[in-house]
Amino acid sequence: MSQTSLQDPITRNKTRMVQSFDIDDLKLYERFSKLFIQKHRLGDGGDGIVHAYEHKSSKVLVAVKTPLPSTSSSAMSKAIKRLEVEIENLSILQQHEHIVGMLAFSYIPVVPAIFLPLCELGDLNNYVSIWKHKQGKQGKVIKHTSEVAIWKFLHDMALALDYLHNKCGNYGYTHNDIKPDNILVDLPNGWKKEDGVPDEPVFRLTDFARMTRNHPTESAQPTRFCGTPEYAPPFSEQGTLRPSGDIWALGSTLQTLALGIYPIQSHEAFVADRRREGKAAPILVDRGAWKRSYWRHLIPTTFRPLSATKEELMKDFDVQDSIVIEEFYPNRPWEHKPYSKQLDEC
Repeated sequence: MSQTSLQDPITRNKTRMVQSFDIDDLKLYERFSKLFIQKHRLGDGGDGIVHAYEHKSSKVLVAVKTPLPSTSSSAMSKAIKRLEVEIENLSILQQHEHIVGMLAFSYIPVVPAIFLPLCELGDLNNYVSIWKHKQGKQGKVIKHTSEVAIWKFLHDMALALDYLHNKCGNYGYTHNDIKPDNILVDLPNGWKKEDGVPDEPVFRLTDFARMTRNHPTESAQPTRFCGTPEYAPPFSEQGTLRPSGDIWALGSTLQTLALGIYPIQSHEAFVADRRREGKAAPILVDRGAWKRSYWRHLIPTTFRPLSATKEELMKDFDVQDSIVIEEFYPNRPWEHKPYSKQLDEC
C-alpha cells in the first residue's frame, strides 16, 4: 500500500495539489498569476471574500481568500488586519481531516491572501439546498435533511472540536464563530459527482479569524464572544470565551441543518415580549430592521427538540415563518418530520 493511501483525506488532497503544482506557485504572485485563472466567486463574509482559482494545466481548484474591498482606507485596513490574524491562527493548526487547513499565504500583490483546499459541496447551507433539490428531482417528498447526514455532521464536528479544544498546541483554542457558513462540505474519498449528493459527506470547520486561546496568560485581556449573534451562547455566557460556547454554537447549527430555521426566538415572540415590557421593537414586515446588528444581538438563541413533530414545534417551541430559511423551502411552506429522540440527547 502506498504512503498516500495511508494518509487521511485532507492530507491526500493536499498531496494531490502539491503533486499538481509547487506550493511556491501560490506564494509567489508572479507565478500564481501566470499559472492560475480565477473561475468564480465562492462567497464572502465579514472577514473576506473567497474565489475559486483553477490551475491551468492540472485543472485543480483552490480557494483564495482576500480582504473585502472597500473605498474606505480605514475599513480596508481593518479587513487586512483581520486576514493577517487569521493567517497567524491558521499557522498554529496542523492538518486535520475535519478542519480546512491553510495551503499557503502570500500578498497578491499588496493585500494578504490565504490559499485553502476547495470543498466541492460548498458550505452547510449550500449542501442542504443541493441535497433537497436532488431529492426533489427524484420525486421524493422532502420533510427534513437525512438523519444519517445529521449523525455524520455531529461525528465530524466532534472530532474537529476535540482537536481544537484539547489537542491543538499547548493550550487548546476556541473557534468563536461556529455557524453553517463556517462549516464546509466535501465529497467522500472516491465519490464522483455523477454519484449524486452523498448522505455522508465530509464536514470541515473553517474560518479561524476569531480563534482564541482557551487559557490566556494573565497579561492577556479576556475576550468576549464576537461571533454571529444567531449562533451565540446565552447572554449570561457571552462575557468570557469558553469551549462550551463552541458546543452551544454547534447545537444551534445543528438546529439549522435539521429544522431549516434560524435557532433564535421568532420575531413574533420577540415583539410580543418587548411590548409586554414596554420596549420598542421592529415592525414584523420590516426585513431591513431585522437585519440590523442592534436587533440581531438582542434576540436570544433558543433550544428546540429535533424529535418533536411539526405541530409541536409550531405550538410549543416557537417555530414561526419569520425564522424559516426560505432558501431551504423555495416557494413552499415549512415542512418537518421528527428525528429520533437520541439526537435530542447529544
